[in-house]
Amino acid sequence: MPRPRLLAPLESALEGRTVRYARTLGIESIKLNLHGRRDWPDRMFFPYGGRPVFFELKREGKEPRPGQLRVIRWLKKLGYKVYVINTFTEAKVILDGAV
Repeated sequence: MPRPRLLAPLESALEGRTVRYARTLGIESIKLNLHGRRDWPDRMFFPYGGRPVFFELKREGKEPRPGQLRVIRWLKKLGYKVYVINTFTEAKVILDGAV
């Protein structure tokens, strides 16, 4: 009998774990549900220093859609830090460096 294929955690699970960890560091975030504006990153985090950081969270092995890439490039051009996160380890390293 073939072994079941292990799937990467859902994006929502990655997001929840990342938000919970950020709070342990004193970093709050908001979910970006911009009515009528698609393709924005999933979360905006507010680390110390007064400059928000954007996270686009993707299931491991998945990439941002073309519209998301356009928004990410635009935000980076404006000087914001934007990260595409596929694993909790990536999120943790970035958040640890933000405090």
